[in-house]
Amino acid sequence: MATAVTPSQEAICNYPWKEIYTTNYDNVVEICLAKLGRQHSVYTPLKRPADVDYETLPIIHINGYMQTASFIEFKKEIKLTDAQYFSDDFSRSAWGERFRNDIVTSPCIIFAGYSLYDLDIARILNTFEGMKERIFFVVKENPSRSLVRKLSQFGTILDIGVIGFSKIVSEISLDKVEPKRNYLSAWEQTAIPNSRGRPLRDIDVINFLMSGSLDENQFAIDTIENIYGYTINRESSDYVSDSISSGKLKNALIYSNAGNGKSTFLDSVAYKLAARNFQVFKATSNSSLLLKEFPIIRNISGNIALVVDDVFSHIDLVKAAMALGRDNIYIVASARTSQIELQESEIRKSFNDSVELFSLDSLSDGEIVSCIEFLDKYALWGARQVMKFEQKKAFIKNDCSRELRFVILEALDSPTIRSRIQQILDFKGAPEARDRVRAVLILSQLLNMAQVRSDLTLISELVQFDARLAISDHSASLRDFSLIRNGQISIRSSIFSDYVIKNSLKRHSLLLR
Repeated sequence: MATAVTPSQEAICNYPWKEIYTTNYDNVVEICLAKLGRQHSVYTPLKRPADVDYETLPIIHINGYMQTASFIEFKKEIKLTDAQYFSDDFSRSAWGERFRNDIVTSPCIIFAGYSLYDLDIARILNTFEGMKERIFFVVKENPSRSLVRKLSQFGTILDIGVIGFSKIVSEISLDKVEPKRNYLSAWEQTAIPNSRGRPLRDIDVINFLMSGSLDENQFAIDTIENIYGYTINRESSDYVSDSISSGKLKNALIYSNAGNGKSTFLDSVAYKLAARNFQVFKATSNSSLLLKEFPIIRNISGNIALVVDDVFSHIDLVKAAMALGRDNIYIVASARTSQIELQESEIRKSFNDSVELFSLDSLSDGEIVSCIEFLDKYALWGARQVMKFEQKKAFIKNDCSRELRFVILEALDSPTIRSRIQQILDFKGAPEARDRVRAVLILSQLLNMAQVRSDLTLISELVQFDARLAISDHSASLRDFSLIRNGQISIRSSIFSDYVIKNSLKRHSLLLR
């Protein structure tokens, strides 16, 4: 353990950093901060990211901290052996998830005296595209060629050493540093569009049905003005938005099987409430980061609606919202039917029994009529286009069991959409390159179906090639139906995911080495 520190180390620690991650076990940072009179808190892998308190500067020891490691927990907390370094514990842990979020949301990330020998950190940095301009590596003067080659993959190299870096930091006038401003990165506020934009086209509807890809402005206008050209209106969405607006409903939980419209329902309610002067915030990240930013939302005045998809992944968030006791904070959440069947009592308890449940697994008679009119309008019945109205009605009731997902699967199999799917999935390049893209795509969806995070790092390990590199040349085509964010890849539409997997596996084999 350190007993003294250098002036350069003190100067670096004197800057008002948002947080400090360190792979060192020693107490150099802590001694510097103590000498400077700066309050700080120490965190190790054995603690939870949710425990981080931003009232003091967080110091996060990735490989453990000698000073607090107990004899019993020493082996678990302190990473010393090669076997520990080459394992993937950190990148797959809750702290690794937090580190990913911090990388994505921070305007500047500086690595001081770090060579990426720790494969965990390298894996995480290699997950993201477009990060190089925000990442800087401070290394000693005249670094080796191999180090330059390694680090230049991830960011800009500053060969100025710790002393040179401390001089730069010392020259920054803290009086000119802008005061800390609260901003949301894990929550996305739903905004009402200022203009109508272009008219809705048939291809827009086809892209939405096929892959969940839509123009947010068009969808917002379509929903707010009750046009419903993009999709049919689920009757309970009007009930939920009306009841919340009038104060008759506090919280709503929407549940259904995959593909029956949960996400679209949430988006629809979000725009309807935003149009009624609610401040609507959609959860877009993991619970630890959402909770980290929750104090910002808590301090916003007026009516607030929190939209939370996959509520069973965010139970702590629900409990935190309920604990506030504010009458003007409402929650509209979603879950799968299977989760509700197994854990309904648990989720009701999280909401303090002040939640109403709505199922989307069965289309009402009125919604069936809307479905028929919708598919007729865009000629999406395929071979059933010539059927009479009553026959189509019976088909949805009986053959589709009143489930929207089976109706959409029927539309996906229509010639119009089938040709569009074929066009998108016709990846260019050598046969091996095309097979690699398909392997990444199919495996990501199999992981999603198994409710395992489809991390590109994990996929790379399973397929034994660089998944991010494999899909990089096809980003434009993949953007039509998939979402690549925070180092993960997912198809926006669960129905389209099922369709792609079934049709791809008929023609291709997936080889996991």
